[in-house]
Amino acid sequence: MASQQSDDDIFVDSPTNKHHRFFPSSPKLITMKRDQESTFDTVTPLTRQMKSSSISASENGDNERTTPLRRRPSVLDEKALRETDTKTIRDQRIQAITRSYQGILDSIGEDSTRQGLLKTPKRAAEALVFFTKGYEQSIRDVVSDAIFDEDCENMVVVKEIDIYSLCEHHMVPFFGKVSVGYLPNKRVLGLSKIARIVEVFSRRLQVQERLTRQIAEAIAEAIEPRGVAVIVECQIVEVFSRRLQVQERLTRQIAEAIAEAIEPRGVAVIVECQHMCMIMRGAQKVNSRTTTSAMLGVFREDPKTREEFLSLGVQERLTRQIAEAIAEAIEPRGVAVIVECQHMCMIMRGAQKVNSRTTTSAMLGVFREDPKTREEFLSLGGIKPF
Repeated sequence: MASQQSDDDIFVDSPTNKHHRFFPSSPKLITMKRDQESTFDTVTPLTRQMKSSSISASENGDNERTTPLRRRPSVLDEKALRETDTKTIRDQRIQAITRSYQGILDSIGEDSTRQGLLKTPKRAAEALVFFTKGYEQSIRDVVSDAIFDEDCENMVVVKEIDIYSLCEHHMVPFFGKVSVGYLPNKRVLGLSKIARIVEVFSRRLQVQERLTRQIAEAIAEAIEPRGVAVIVECQIVEVFSRRLQVQERLTRQIAEAIAEAIEPRGVAVIVECQHMCMIMRGAQKVNSRTTTSAMLGVFREDPKTREEFLSLGVQERLTRQIAEAIAEAIEPRGVAVIVECQHMCMIMRGAQKVNSRTTTSAMLGVFREDPKTREEFLSLGGIKPF
């Protein structure tokens, strides 16, 4: 997702991109020319630091250098592309997108009339309209009733706001978290409105750099704080299976391919996925996971073999052995072990999934019996409960 680098610092930290936008409370040698400001200018003083019509810098007190810059319109006054859509217009949009998706399916060689794809074009069209619902609301409508006079000078921070967006270059989903901080200047913004601002801008075709800037500018213009800082950390969704799929069929196809290739005595495959159709739209269950399995040969016929596969693996066995060794050595009330690994067999060769990590856990004693104790252990390590 390439884009031009802005004047702000952009930090790239694989596997995620972290974009920071900091607006200082006092500009360096930046002055405004009053005669160049229009009478209807709605841009706030803080934002003029970034959108100034001129920059004057004095050198040794003698020479003045003026560089004209183009002024962008106020973020608050920007009209949303679909803000005035009626239900009829919305339905027409969905019908047009549906026809386009049907053409796409035919163009990639699929049969758009087969059972699994009959309703796919319309579902995809409705999903795309939902993914881009940020075009239906302007920022002024979001913040207008949630600006309050408050004698507060301490920093306000809202951390880890979940975002889901579409890269405008390939229309591939990217997702992550946004943290926003600002220094109030006698006015504050309703906390939920900060999340709403993030949602409106992220539910559009975006690049991460512009998304970061837009969030910061919207808050700067809305309440004129002494400073605003925004950090956006995102990951791009990688397509693991390069075909139109359902998870159940994918699981079976992997197992059958291995079975036909080497004719083993048995094959077992487990696929665990997060479905963006449940996360970015619909139920919007962020942490939901779907697990499917396919067992062939002895894994299907022999319950003991199947149970061994489900309960043990190389990393899983290592995790269990560490926990059991500590338990036997000092007989504590409980032992908890988390092992997170990157397997070079998946990184240097084969699938070459560079960012893949495998996490296994073993809980004994009170860590297994008491959910509160288990959660406390996981939180100390910064690990979300399984």
